[in-house]
Amino acid sequence: MKKKGKSNDEKKQILYDIMLESESFFILKELEALAPKKGIRSLFVKDLLQQLVDDNKVKSEKVGLQNVYWYVNTSVLPIRYAIYLILLLPLPHFCFFPSRVLKTEESSTLQNSYQEMKEKKEEYEENAKREKEDYEEFINSLSISQEQLKDKLEKAQTLMNHLDDKKKKLENVKKTDIKHIEMMKMQNECAVESIQRWNNNISLVKQWIQDRTNKPSDTVDRLLGIKDIFNNWN
Repeated sequence: MKKKGKSNDEKKQILYDIMLESESFFILKELEALAPKKGIRSLFVKDLLQQLVDDNKVKSEKVGLQNVYWYVNTSVLPIRYAIYLILLLPLPHFCFFPSRVLKTEESSTLQNSYQEMKEKKEEYEENAKREKEDYEEFINSLSISQEQLKDKLEKAQTLMNHLDDKKKKLENVKKTDIKHIEMMKMQNECAVESIQRWNNNISLVKQWIQDRTNKPSDTVDRLLGIKDIFNNWN
């Protein structure tokens, strides 16, 4: 004969008895781990808990990211108040709160997480302090005296004036007629050729006089009125 399974009411009573035994708080994972030892499959625990809450035999409170469950007992310190005390305490105290605390790996995990967050917070504060000091040092390094500032402004103004002058000259050059420049270039070349031609003629006359009179070069230059610039050009 097949063994008859437990009724829903029996399962609820068994789950309720589990909570009565320890007079403590429970999270869903804890009860899902304990229920199979009493013959209740873990997948039924969540639904059974909700039924107990609806029957006002069990209370539920949201703590962090999960619900905490406890049985209703008016003969002890109001548990809701105890929950609030737990929530108000810093996390390190949370794990040492008398009997009605989470006595599983959850509390240890929370404690470790808190310690890590505390260390990171201290590290961030130290980095922020160091960065602030570096920033203030950098700002101070940028500060200059009034005399230095005045000198730099004067130099900057001089450079700007020089730049404006160059711009004006450039504009004048741009306005110059290219054809006029080419004409001046041709005239200059013609003048150079004429000067060279006259220099050659003068040299020939000078040489002819020297050959006929046997006079030294400087004497002939003086007689002809030729200055040193002629020799340099020639």
